[in-house]
Amino acid sequence: KKEENPKRKKLPSEVWDSRNEDGTKKTAEELEKERRNLSKRIEQARSVEREAGSSPHAGVARAMDRVVSPQTSWISMLSSFWSDIGEKSGDTYRKFDRRAMMSGLWMPDKEKRAINHVVIPFDVSSSVGKEEQSVFIDQIEQLRELVPCKLITIVPFNTTIKQDRIVELEQGDEIPRRMQVGGGTRFSPIFNYIRRMDREPDAVIIFTDLGSRDYGEEPACRVLWASSVPAWTSNDGSYSNHPPFGEVIEVEVL
Repeated sequence: KKEENPKRKKLPSEVWDSRNEDGTKKTAEELEKERRNLSKRIEQARSVEREAGSSPHAGVARAMDRVVSPQTSWISMLSSFWSDIGEKSGDTYRKFDRRAMMSGLWMPDKEKRAINHVVIPFDVSSSVGKEEQSVFIDQIEQLRELVPCKLITIVPFNTTIKQDRIVELEQGDEIPRRMQVGGGTRFSPIFNYIRRMDREPDAVIIFTDLGSRDYGEEPACRVLWASSVPAWTSNDGSYSNHPPFGEVIEVEVL
Protein backbone atom coordinates (compact mmCIF):
# COMPACT_ATOMS: atom_id res chain seq x y z
CA LYS A 1 0.00 0.00 0.00
CA LYS A 2 1.42 3.39 -0.96
CA GLU A 3 2.04 6.11 1.61
CA GLU A 4 -0.34 8.87 0.61
CA ASN A 5 0.92 12.38 -0.02
CA PRO A 6 -2.12 14.73 0.04
CA LYS A 7 -0.39 17.17 -2.33
CA ARG A 8 0.44 14.57 -4.98
CA LYS A 9 -2.10 13.98 -7.73
CA LYS A 10 -3.68 10.53 -7.80
CA LEU A 11 -2.84 8.19 -10.64
CA PRO A 12 -5.78 6.44 -12.37
CA SER A 13 -5.15 2.99 -10.80
CA GLU A 14 -4.41 4.12 -7.24
CA VAL A 15 -6.75 3.76 -4.27
CA TRP A 16 -6.13 5.99 -1.25
CA ASP A 17 -7.71 6.17 2.17
CA SER A 18 -10.36 8.85 2.57
CA ARG A 19 -8.90 12.09 3.96
CA ASN A 20 -9.99 15.53 5.07
CA GLU A 21 -9.27 18.60 2.93
CA ASP A 22 -6.17 19.39 5.03
CA GLY A 23 -4.76 15.93 4.29
CA THR A 24 -5.38 14.40 7.73
CA LYS A 25 -6.93 10.94 7.96
CA LYS A 26 -10.62 10.79 8.74
CA THR A 27 -11.71 9.34 12.04
CA ALA A 28 -13.91 6.24 12.34
CA GLU A 29 -16.85 8.51 13.22
CA GLU A 30 -16.28 10.64 10.11
CA LEU A 31 -16.03 7.57 7.89
CA GLU A 32 -19.25 6.15 9.38
CA LYS A 33 -21.00 9.48 8.72
CA GLU A 34 -19.87 9.32 5.09
CA ARG A 35 -21.15 5.75 4.81
CA ARG A 36 -24.56 6.79 6.14
CA ASN A 37 -24.70 9.69 3.68
CA LEU A 38 -23.74 7.35 0.83
CA SER A 39 -26.40 4.86 1.95
CA LYS A 40 -29.00 7.65 1.85
CA ARG A 41 -27.98 8.66 -1.68
CA ILE A 42 -28.08 5.02 -2.84
CA GLU A 43 -31.59 4.57 -1.46
CA GLN A 44 -32.70 7.77 -3.20
CA ALA A 45 -31.23 6.54 -6.48
CA ARG A 46 -32.95 3.16 -6.06
CA SER A 47 -36.27 4.93 -5.49
CA VAL A 48 -35.84 6.87 -8.73
CA GLU A 49 -34.96 3.65 -10.60
CA ARG A 50 -38.03 1.86 -9.27
CA GLU A 51 -40.26 4.73 -10.33
CA ALA A 52 -38.68 4.58 -13.79
CA GLY A 53 -39.31 0.81 -13.98
CA SER A 54 -35.64 -0.18 -14.20
CA SER A 55 -33.23 -2.05 -11.92
CA PRO A 56 -29.42 -2.35 -11.64
CA HIS A 57 -27.32 -5.37 -12.61
CA ALA A 58 -27.37 -8.11 -9.93
CA GLY A 59 -23.69 -7.56 -9.06
CA VAL A 60 -24.24 -3.83 -8.68
CA ALA A 61 -27.31 -4.48 -6.50
CA ARG A 62 -25.28 -6.73 -4.17
CA ALA A 63 -22.58 -4.07 -3.87
CA MET A 64 -25.26 -1.51 -2.98
CA ASP A 65 -26.68 -3.86 -0.34
CA ARG A 66 -23.29 -4.14 1.34
CA VAL A 67 -23.15 -0.35 1.68
CA VAL A 68 -26.75 0.15 2.79
CA SER A 69 -26.85 -2.86 5.16
CA PRO A 70 -23.27 -3.85 6.02
CA GLN A 71 -22.97 -7.25 7.71
CA THR A 72 -21.03 -7.62 10.91
CA SER A 73 -17.93 -9.70 10.18
CA TRP A 74 -17.70 -13.17 11.68
CA ILE A 75 -14.44 -12.19 13.41
CA SER A 76 -16.23 -9.32 15.18
CA MET A 77 -19.05 -11.64 16.25
CA LEU A 78 -16.61 -14.25 17.53
CA SER A 79 -14.61 -11.58 19.38
CA SER A 80 -17.80 -10.16 20.90
CA PHE A 81 -18.82 -13.61 22.16
CA TRP A 82 -15.37 -14.19 23.67
CA SER A 83 -15.28 -10.75 25.32
CA ASP A 84 -18.65 -11.40 26.95
CA ILE A 85 -17.55 -14.65 28.63
CA GLY A 86 -16.81 -14.70 32.33
CA GLU A 87 -17.88 -12.76 35.38
CA LYS A 88 -17.65 -9.00 35.73
CA SER A 89 -15.24 -7.65 38.34
CA GLY A 90 -16.66 -4.13 38.61
CA ASP A 91 -17.21 -0.81 36.83
CA THR A 92 -14.59 1.08 34.86
CA TYR A 93 -14.60 4.61 33.44
CA ARG A 94 -11.77 3.75 31.07
CA LYS A 95 -14.52 2.88 28.61
CA PHE A 96 -18.25 3.47 28.50
CA ASP A 97 -21.24 1.16 28.20
CA ARG A 98 -22.12 1.12 24.48
CA ARG A 99 -25.77 0.28 25.05
CA ALA A 100 -26.16 3.19 27.45
CA MET A 101 -24.42 5.51 24.99
CA MET A 102 -27.05 4.65 22.37
CA SER A 103 -29.62 6.08 24.81
CA GLY A 104 -27.57 9.22 25.38
CA LEU A 105 -26.22 8.10 28.76
CA TRP A 106 -22.53 8.00 29.70
CA MET A 107 -22.28 5.04 32.04
CA PRO A 108 -19.18 3.07 33.08
CA ASP A 109 -18.65 -0.25 31.37
CA LYS A 110 -18.15 -3.52 33.20
CA GLU A 111 -14.57 -4.60 33.67
CA LYS A 112 -14.02 -8.28 32.90
CA ARG A 113 -11.65 -10.63 34.64
CA ALA A 114 -9.52 -13.09 32.75
CA ILE A 115 -11.69 -15.95 31.52
CA ASN A 116 -11.34 -19.05 33.68
CA HIS A 117 -11.95 -21.97 31.30
CA VAL A 118 -13.18 -22.43 27.74
CA VAL A 119 -13.58 -25.80 26.02
CA ILE A 120 -12.93 -25.71 22.27
CA PRO A 121 -14.04 -28.89 20.49
CA PHE A 122 -12.14 -29.06 17.19
CA ASP A 123 -13.70 -30.97 14.30
CA VAL A 124 -11.06 -33.29 12.80
CA SER A 125 -13.41 -35.26 10.52
CA SER A 126 -12.33 -35.89 6.93
CA SER A 127 -14.52 -33.03 5.62
CA VAL A 128 -12.47 -30.37 7.45
CA GLY A 129 -9.42 -29.37 5.40
CA LYS A 130 -6.10 -27.71 6.21
CA GLU A 131 -7.44 -24.27 5.29
CA GLU A 132 -10.24 -24.56 7.84
CA GLN A 133 -7.82 -25.82 10.49
CA SER A 134 -5.47 -22.91 9.90
CA VAL A 135 -8.25 -20.30 10.12
CA PHE A 136 -9.68 -21.91 13.27
CA ILE A 137 -6.31 -21.97 15.04
CA ASP A 138 -5.46 -18.39 14.02
CA GLN A 139 -8.70 -17.22 15.60
CA ILE A 140 -8.06 -19.07 18.86
CA GLU A 141 -4.73 -17.26 19.11
CA GLN A 142 -6.34 -13.87 18.45
CA LEU A 143 -9.06 -14.50 21.02
CA ARG A 144 -6.46 -15.17 23.73
CA GLU A 145 -4.85 -11.84 22.92
CA LEU A 146 -8.22 -10.08 23.14
CA VAL A 147 -9.10 -11.37 26.64
CA PRO A 148 -6.71 -13.73 28.47
CA CYS A 149 -8.03 -17.18 29.33
CA LYS A 150 -6.54 -19.11 32.23
CA LEU A 151 -7.26 -22.49 30.63
CA ILE A 152 -8.33 -23.60 27.16
CA THR A 153 -9.09 -27.26 26.54
CA ILE A 154 -8.74 -28.24 22.88
CA VAL A 155 -10.86 -31.35 22.24
CA PRO A 156 -10.33 -32.97 18.82
CA PHE A 157 -13.32 -35.05 17.72
CA ASN A 158 -14.94 -36.81 14.77
CA THR A 159 -17.47 -39.52 15.69
CA THR A 160 -15.72 -39.83 19.07
CA ILE A 161 -13.58 -37.68 21.34
CA LYS A 162 -9.88 -38.20 20.62
CA GLN A 163 -8.85 -38.62 24.25
CA ASP A 164 -5.15 -39.05 23.50
CA ARG A 165 -5.06 -35.75 21.57
CA ILE A 166 -6.82 -33.48 24.07
CA VAL A 167 -4.60 -30.48 24.87
CA GLU A 168 -4.91 -28.17 27.87
CA LEU A 169 -3.42 -24.74 27.29
CA GLU A 170 -2.64 -22.10 29.85
CA GLN A 171 -2.24 -18.49 28.75
CA GLY A 172 0.91 -18.26 26.63
CA ASP A 173 1.12 -21.96 25.72
CA GLU A 174 1.49 -22.69 22.02
CA ILE A 175 -1.52 -24.07 20.16
CA PRO A 176 -0.89 -27.17 17.98
CA ARG A 177 -0.90 -26.04 14.34
CA ARG A 178 -1.85 -29.35 12.71
CA MET A 179 -4.25 -32.08 13.73
CA GLN A 180 -4.72 -35.50 12.17
CA VAL A 181 -8.06 -35.73 10.35
CA GLY A 182 -10.35 -38.54 9.24
CA GLY A 183 -13.73 -40.17 9.79
CA GLY A 184 -17.25 -38.80 10.17
CA THR A 185 -18.82 -36.38 12.64
CA ARG A 186 -20.96 -36.61 15.80
CA PHE A 187 -21.48 -33.78 18.28
CA SER A 188 -23.08 -35.69 21.16
CA PRO A 189 -19.71 -37.04 22.46
CA ILE A 190 -18.63 -33.42 23.01
CA PHE A 191 -21.41 -32.69 25.46
CA ASN A 192 -21.08 -36.10 27.12
CA TYR A 193 -17.44 -35.20 27.75
CA ILE A 194 -18.39 -31.78 29.17
CA ARG A 195 -20.96 -33.29 31.55
CA ARG A 196 -18.23 -35.55 32.96
CA MET A 197 -15.92 -32.62 33.73
CA ASP A 198 -15.34 -31.74 37.39
CA ARG A 199 -16.28 -28.11 36.78
CA GLU A 200 -18.47 -26.59 34.09
CA PRO A 201 -16.52 -24.33 31.69
CA ASP A 202 -17.42 -20.68 31.06
CA ALA A 203 -18.28 -21.52 27.44
CA VAL A 204 -17.93 -24.04 24.63
CA ILE A 205 -16.80 -22.90 21.16
CA ILE A 206 -17.07 -25.62 18.53
CA PHE A 207 -15.05 -25.22 15.34
CA THR A 208 -16.75 -27.43 12.75
CA ASP A 209 -18.44 -27.69 9.35
CA LEU A 210 -21.80 -28.76 10.90
CA GLY A 211 -21.55 -32.17 9.26
CA SER A 212 -23.83 -34.03 11.69
CA ARG A 213 -27.29 -33.91 13.26
CA ASP A 214 -26.30 -35.96 16.31
CA TYR A 215 -26.18 -33.01 18.72
CA GLY A 216 -26.62 -34.54 22.13
CA GLU A 217 -27.93 -32.64 25.16
CA GLU A 218 -27.52 -28.89 25.61
CA PRO A 219 -25.12 -27.96 28.43
CA ALA A 220 -25.84 -25.26 30.99
CA CYS A 221 -22.97 -23.05 29.76
CA ARG A 222 -22.97 -20.88 26.64
CA VAL A 223 -22.33 -22.59 23.30
CA LEU A 224 -21.07 -21.10 20.05
CA TRP A 225 -20.85 -23.04 16.79
CA ALA A 226 -18.16 -21.51 14.54
CA SER A 227 -18.84 -23.21 11.20
CA SER A 228 -16.97 -23.14 7.90
CA VAL A 229 -20.29 -24.06 6.20
CA PRO A 230 -23.40 -21.81 6.35
CA ALA A 231 -26.27 -22.93 8.60
CA TRP A 232 -29.40 -23.35 6.47
CA THR A 233 -32.89 -24.83 6.41
CA SER A 234 -34.60 -26.32 3.34
CA ASN A 235 -37.61 -24.50 1.86
CA ASP A 236 -40.06 -27.13 3.10
CA GLY A 237 -38.42 -27.28 6.53
CA SER A 238 -37.69 -30.99 6.22
CA TYR A 239 -33.94 -30.63 6.66
CA SER A 240 -31.64 -28.20 8.46
CA ASN A 241 -28.02 -28.26 9.56
CA HIS A 242 -28.71 -25.50 12.09
CA PRO A 243 -27.96 -26.75 15.64
CA PRO A 244 -30.98 -26.83 17.99
CA PHE A 245 -29.16 -24.80 20.67
CA GLY A 246 -26.37 -22.26 20.99
CA GLU A 247 -25.31 -19.41 18.72
CA VAL A 248 -23.99 -19.96 15.19
CA ILE A 249 -21.55 -17.90 13.12
CA GLU A 250 -20.19 -18.66 9.66
CA VAL A 251 -16.40 -18.66 9.47
CA GLU A 252 -15.12 -17.41 6.13
CA VAL A 253 -12.31 -19.56 4.78
CA LEU A 254 -10.51 -18.07 1.78
